[in-house]
Amino acid sequence: MSYALIAELPPIYGLYTASFPVIVYAFLGTSRQLAVGPVAIVSLLIGHGISAITHPKHEDGSVNMEYIQLCAAVSLLVGILNLAMGLFKLGFLTTFLSHPVVSGFTSAAAIIIGLGQAKHVLGYPLLSSENTFEVLIDLLIRMPNETHVISLLMGLGVMVFLHTMSSFQRLKKIPAAIVVLTLGIIISWGFQLKDKGVKIAGEVPVGIPAPHIPTMPSSDRMSAVLTLSLVCTLIGYMESVAVGLTYASKNKYSIRPDQELIAFGMANIVGSFFNAYPVAGGFGRSAVNANSGAKTPMAGLISGSLMLIVLAGLTGLFTHLPKPVLGGIVLMAVVKLVDTTEPKRLYRGKAWGDLGALGVTFLATLIIGVELGLAVGVGCSMLVILYQVSRPSLVALGRVPDTDRYHDMTVMKMATPLSNTLILRIDADLWFATAQPLKDAILSFVHAYPAWPASHSFPLAVHASQHQSGLQGDVVLDGGSTGQVYPCSPLGPSHPTATEPSGPVVTGTGQGLQVGGEASRGGEGRATAVGTRKRLSLSLGEDSSKLQVVILDFSGVNLVDASALHMLHEIINEIKNVPSIRTVAISSAKRQVRRALIGELHVASTPQGALQGRCKPEVRSSRDLARIFSKYDGERRGWLSLEESEQAVKEAVGGR
Repeated sequence: MSYALIAELPPIYGLYTASFPVIVYAFLGTSRQLAVGPVAIVSLLIGHGISAITHPKHEDGSVNMEYIQLCAAVSLLVGILNLAMGLFKLGFLTTFLSHPVVSGFTSAAAIIIGLGQAKHVLGYPLLSSENTFEVLIDLLIRMPNETHVISLLMGLGVMVFLHTMSSFQRLKKIPAAIVVLTLGIIISWGFQLKDKGVKIAGEVPVGIPAPHIPTMPSSDRMSAVLTLSLVCTLIGYMESVAVGLTYASKNKYSIRPDQELIAFGMANIVGSFFNAYPVAGGFGRSAVNANSGAKTPMAGLISGSLMLIVLAGLTGLFTHLPKPVLGGIVLMAVVKLVDTTEPKRLYRGKAWGDLGALGVTFLATLIIGVELGLAVGVGCSMLVILYQVSRPSLVALGRVPDTDRYHDMTVMKMATPLSNTLILRIDADLWFATAQPLKDAILSFVHAYPAWPASHSFPLAVHASQHQSGLQGDVVLDGGSTGQVYPCSPLGPSHPTATEPSGPVVTGTGQGLQVGGEASRGGEGRATAVGTRKRLSLSLGEDSSKLQVVILDFSGVNLVDASALHMLHEIINEIKNVPSIRTVAISSAKRQVRRALIGELHVASTPQGALQGRCKPEVRSSRDLARIFSKYDGERRGWLSLEESEQAVKEAVGGR
């Protein structure tokens, strides 16, 4: 009955809404504790939305039946939308209402509801305006002269009583609202408060309403009614599912969201034939339901049946019900809707985008109204999402010393880059919104290479043996002497290819190497002396700043659309236009991404996962690919040609 007042309806329509829809949901719903009926947020939406189309009352104070008909029409449309969403499994649409947006909207709606009910507690009508701040200022200005003292004392008394009952654990199971309602009726009847200026419910119709088909609005009002219906559908469903999931988790069972949509759709459709306005699952009544021991939907069936009994012959008891009592009940209920936890959580987590969306939704709802405020919040949330997804994460990977693991060098400081090789891991899906930012980011990495010192430390192996002439590389050592020096593979000296040195160990100083003695020489083109496990500082020379190999790690990519594929063409071509670059590779592509690359970039795939063609070469992982490049690069101290790189990959994947 209190929520009906929020919807600008006579109290009896709250009873209609809490009868047949509740029974229908009990048969079709999957939540065992969810209490369905009129709720504060949907009631507010109905009150503001329909009031913008037509006034709830005529000038003489009588009920405007067109207003009642529009409420029933909205209930029918909400039911149809719910049912359609359930049948076509469109429940995911509610995900576009992010939790911060809903939190900001709910908190602002609670303030609007509270101010709307203040007129019953204070005893005088408030300014009609979408701007809540104007209403609040008008309320404060008029309060000293126009407040009805008896109504104010009765409303405050109700709130104190409800707060006291909810503060003690032993008293929580007592239906405090029914107790205070009964006391209010007795006091109003005994002291004839109506004659003292206290507004009462008045005559309440007796009997269950006869079913009838709701009257649909005219064409010029249909767009506004449809918009209101869609908002009520999304908000009501989100609130209902949130409550349902909470109690399902506590009681270790599951609910089916799409079936919930069907249940709410049928509940609203049936309710519209009996003058009900849209229903949803409420936090407060569900808590009462659960605390009372409800374990099955039978609780809703009993509740709806009892409401029909009340409608059939007991509504006359509510004639002397004071409206300040109903206002006080609503005020205590909406206080819990003001969410102060979510802004604090977002602030601590430095989620500035979500915090901004919450604040914008909160202020917009208070200033420009409920429907437009929610629309602004959803738009703001979508902008935040688009901004975030349009900035794909791209990180440069380096090898962790003495391992074959590769990590983000900005996170793991000990990771070092491979000489003349740039490995970039893409941690985002590639679609039209991320294509251009990704291109800019990749090319900025390429053109900024090297972003680290040309001289850096890494494990070395020293080979003092005869090799095939094409695989030797001479390095001028300190003092003018020469020798053959080769960086080992990323596997480090502990790899089986590295053996303990049989001759003097080479040590490093400054920008060069000093040989501490004659190293032994082997024959047959293989090394018998593999040098030190120490970390030596080696100047890579003039070629160290030239980028030869670019590896794009696609392990974090799950989707590639046509726009991104087109952009990949441009990225690869621009990278290959850099004079020093010999090879571009794509690695770690997942199956669905690999199919897109094969189809659009015209590459061939081998069973081992190598891609060859425009984006060549490629193996299963960046780790394997980097291992191959590092191995061949290190064994000759020169730089691979494109043909040699392809040959290296072919050998790695079994000659294919």
